[in-house]
Amino acid sequence: MLKEYKTAEKNDRIKNMELSVKIRQFPLNQDGERYVQYPTRLGNLIAAYEEYPMKAYGMDSIFYWYRIWLAIDDSLREHIDNQQALADSVLYITFSLFISSLVLLLYSVIAGISTFGLELYLNWKVNLTSSILFSLSGYFLYRSTLHVHSSFGELYKSLFDLHKDKVPVEDVLAEVASLLNCNKESLSGDKYQVVWRYLHNNKVKTSDGMISVAKLKKGD
Repeated sequence: MLKEYKTAEKNDRIKNMELSVKIRQFPLNQDGERYVQYPTRLGNLIAAYEEYPMKAYGMDSIFYWYRIWLAIDDSLREHIDNQQALADSVLYITFSLFISSLVLLLYSVIAGISTFGLELYLNWKVNLTSSILFSLSGYFLYRSTLHVHSSFGELYKSLFDLHKDKVPVEDVLAEVASLLNCNKESLSGDKYQVVWRYLHNNKVKTSDGMISVAKLKKGD
């Protein structure tokens, strides 16, 4: 798809517009180019929206997700919960179908090589047919999960776009500025990273590298 997009970028404007939406389901590398990080479309899609807060705002998505989650109102939280449950449930059903397909295939092999008469021979055919049907159903349902997860991914990204400012970081910035003897404004450009390092790793970044807060407070 990525190669197709680069080709269409020069030759076909309409196709290029369609593909430009689809390639957003792939993560960005250090050069800002879309690339394949995982072997599955779903894995790349999830990576793409989970890395979005870091690329856009310098926010660690896992660390800040819970803090935004507690700051939003109950109705929005319930809506997001329902959308995530929908995406997860479709994936669980897909997984169950593939597992069932493998189990039925195993049964069909055992029944097919056994010599216990017509009944097991018929079971072999039924199990093999059922295995193929379950596998096909799982595949088509998996393809549909891409759309469901893509929709949830856009919701996930929008939550950071609209509600990132609900995370109170000013007090931590002031504390870090005090430790580093600098103005708080000088930290504002990278404020979410500064707060993440302070709260998550108990460290601050100085010209000499990362230093633990405990050492700074002791004056080491």
